Amino acid sequence: MEILQLLTLLIVSTMITSMFKNKRVRLLVIIFFTFLTLIQIAAVKLTGQVADYKYYEHLTFENLFSVGSFFLYDILIGVVVFILLFLIISFGSNFIHKKLRVIHIGLIALMGIIFLSLDGMIINNYVSTLSLRYSSTSSGFKEALGELPFDIEEYTFKESLESVAGKNLVFISLESFELGFVKDYPELTPHLNKLMEKYSFQEMKQSPGGEWTSASVYMSLTGMPAYFGRNGNEIFHGSQEMQLVTMGDVLSQANYNMSYLLGNKEFSGMDDMLQTMGFTVKSELDFDAEYPKNKWGIHDMDLFKEIKKEISFLEKKKEPYALFASTISTHFPNGVYDERIKGVVPERESNLEFMISAVDYLIGDLMDFMESKGLLENTTFVLVPDHTFMGPHETVNRFEERSLFVISNGSTQPLLSQELYQVSLPRLIIDLLNIETNATFITDFVEGNKNTFIHKHKNQFKNINVSSLDVLHLANGGSIIYEEPFLIIKNEENKVIEQTEVNILKSPTIAFKLDSLKRLRQKEVVLRGNFLEKVKKTNNLVIYIDSSQFITTYFTDNDGITTRLKNKNKVKINPSFFETKIPNFQQGPSPLTVDQSSSKVYITSSSWDAKKISVIYCLDNSEQFVRGMNLVTIEKNGKINTTNFDTHGNPDIIPEMLLKLDDDLRKYQQVFIVAHDSPGDSFGDYKSELQSRKLNKMISLKEREAYIAEVKLHTVKEIVHPLTVQQSYAIPEIVQPQTQAKNDSLSITAYSKDSNRFIAHAGGKIEGKIYTNSLEALNKNYKKGFRIFELDIIKTTDNQYIAAHDWETWKKQASYNGAIPVDLKAFKSQKIYDTLTPLGMKEINAWFAEHKDAILVTDKINEPLDFASKFIDTSRLRMELFSKGSIKQAIENNIIPIVSENVIDELGNQFISFATSHDIKFIAISRKSISKKESLLKELQELKIKCFVYHVNFEKGRDEKYVVENELGKVYGMYADSWDFQKE
Repeated sequence: MEILQLLTLLIVSTMITSMFKNKRVRLLVIIFFTFLTLIQIAAVKLTGQVADYKYYEHLTFENLFSVGSFFLYDILIGVVVFILLFLIISFGSNFIHKKLRVIHIGLIALMGIIFLSLDGMIINNYVSTLSLRYSSTSSGFKEALGELPFDIEEYTFKESLESVAGKNLVFISLESFELGFVKDYPELTPHLNKLMEKYSFQEMKQSPGGEWTSASVYMSLTGMPAYFGRNGNEIFHGSQEMQLVTMGDVLSQANYNMSYLLGNKEFSGMDDMLQTMGFTVKSELDFDAEYPKNKWGIHDMDLFKEIKKEISFLEKKKEPYALFASTISTHFPNGVYDERIKGVVPERESNLEFMISAVDYLIGDLMDFMESKGLLENTTFVLVPDHTFMGPHETVNRFEERSLFVISNGSTQPLLSQELYQVSLPRLIIDLLNIETNATFITDFVEGNKNTFIHKHKNQFKNINVSSLDVLHLANGGSIIYEEPFLIIKNEENKVIEQTEVNILKSPTIAFKLDSLKRLRQKEVVLRGNFLEKVKKTNNLVIYIDSSQFITTYFTDNDGITTRLKNKNKVKINPSFFETKIPNFQQGPSPLTVDQSSSKVYITSSSWDAKKISVIYCLDNSEQFVRGMNLVTIEKNGKINTTNFDTHGNPDIIPEMLLKLDDDLRKYQQVFIVAHDSPGDSFGDYKSELQSRKLNKMISLKEREAYIAEVKLHTVKEIVHPLTVQQSYAIPEIVQPQTQAKNDSLSITAYSKDSNRFIAHAGGKIEGKIYTNSLEALNKNYKKGFRIFELDIIKTTDNQYIAAHDWETWKKQASYNGAIPVDLKAFKSQKIYDTLTPLGMKEINAWFAEHKDAILVTDKINEPLDFASKFIDTSRLRMELFSKGSIKQAIENNIIPIVSENVIDELGNQFISFATSHDIKFIAISRKSISKKESLLKELQELKIKCFVYHVNFEKGRDEKYVVENELGKVYGMYADSWDFQKE
């Protein structure tokens, strides 16, 4: 029948092609029908039948590349066949066009189309596949259930599910291992034949929608055909749960430990699917041992080793368990050969037959292991092929019938009571394990031939599958939250999509690849040097968390436009965050006529929408600008100096740009600022800094606007346009460049000796180590002259205060291998870096009692009353606090607060009023914020509020010495890792 269909398709293709007279159109039609026919020939060659839903599901570039090496010979043959088909259709259509009338051609083509549209034929299969993939889906799960011809009131929904555990389960799904391997080749499968004689055995009919690996796994756990529409198994990515009752629900409700082992859990979306059903999924990357790899992960020889380990592990827990596993050795087209099994089983006529014997041996060995451990009394094993062999092979070509089977040591009654279908496996497993449950599966309600029922209701089953899934995505918005130490991403319904631990000191940036549905796909930690590369990559969601717990979120759309959001602890995302930002294309103004012989400077700034370059000409020199803001200075001879700041991709670079502007202005007295492509829209975050420099139009600059500013010592001229700005200027008169001003030597000397300006950060540096919060750090830095000491204060599990930056950092410093956090006893028993003494509250009080001129500054803790009540002398206590409430509480109880930067930012313009009304004496900010908060710092100096900066040593060259020489005076003091008051 397959050959007849192929011949009919070739005739129909030739007939239809002959109707086209235009040569170009006919060529396209010939190519189309050649590809169409080749696809069908390949299907018959590979699977023994014309293309159906299963075939089209696997006909993807990803699958072709993953298994292409197996079919190199077939691919070469395919090229030859393509050429032959092209010639046949081409010459045949020309011949028919000359010999037959159009009406006859049409009748022949129509008859062929009718034949190919019969059930199971080429056109029927293709239309059926299109219907399954692209037909609309019911909006609700219950609505989808109602499309089937039974009363949904009889269906048990999850909220009503009850289950009581029976026996343990070991379920092995055997790749392509059909009944004929056991019945027709007993010499290949002696162990399975013994099991078949000793235990329960029954033939099982393969069901539609379960004929490939991932589909059979889905069917065995849900009792449903694996029809998912256009997204296939990818629909499970980002899914949180299913409304459909599955074996996972039944087992979980009965408190089973559930695990699934397979060679490669990433294959065909298996990991996402199984996790959605509640399984712990393990494959090659999760196993402790290193095993040889193949295209499908690890070999079965190694998988069965892990199965034994997992059984032993689960047995020790003394709890019911269900262990599932999937083999791979007998995969189409000729098995996955493992030479390590040579000598274990005899050589066979083909690799497939050899691997059939290998799997048979491994099953026998596993059964011997379970029997020797006495496990078979309380554990039911179930051996089931996942599907029949997917294509032709000399071994399977001899089979008269193609079918599956079940072998189990469970009760024989369920196996012998009725005709068995693959789709009935969940019910069978429940019966074999003697689980007491009210669970129902949809095919429980089907009487008679269940496969016929599936075939008639494919679209309804697809609707149930799709509507059952609760898929989590950000397409409708959501939120990004940092709750130390976790980054949490939620959708608009406040459901958690992702929760991952982030070390904001070492790896503060995480990137997620989003798919077209705005589901989170690949996740990776971004190294500092790769930050801009990841931000600029399209459809990347990049999240950066700074040490003040401000979250900055970037998303670059398909047009290359990056959108940025920033907030403290939580960023709210609206759907518009992901929408394209490109308006309709507009034409810009005509370009200037450039006379390069004149003594003028010609500058063009072009926005992204202008689709033009941005450039500067001066005499014989020219420079083309790149995205962001470009600072330009010009020498007398016309030499152009440019510095680019990608303020679109990295808005945090704006303060650095302004410092460079100040420096260039001192040197050259005239600077041009030129935007290209998209300068970003974050300049409003630096309003006060820009106002102080008279860059007022830059404050409201939009993401895709052209901009030129001419900045002189006393005047600024700015021009903004949606598309293009073009200006000419006289070449500036250049004065001798001036060097950047530092603090004078007298100020530097005074600052260097003033211990009131230095806070020993985390106790100060000791033996080259920072963040130790140790007794030795306090002692050493006290001797060096420090009198103010910061300690990071956190709590143990028994609610005791201790000094540590965070539990992850402490765990590494203390080489601690247990779970964290720990109690006080465990904390004090571990030395820091093997030699340094940790500090509990007792040790802290003892040290400050002995050093009566020392002051304690706290970080991390935000409970002033509780901590102060436990400290020896509150007059020598200053607490950095992180909320208005805790600051007010401290002041009301005579505890001196240090206001953190997040409170300052939260209050904004109201902070000065807050500070004066509450008599604030101290604040703490990042030294990176000095330029950003320049005007605020001047006001604070007038109010005699002292500002201490942290993040010293976070940038190359920006150490304590740099702060003393350049930044003290703007701020009062710093959190220092090290300083020697005698030598400096």
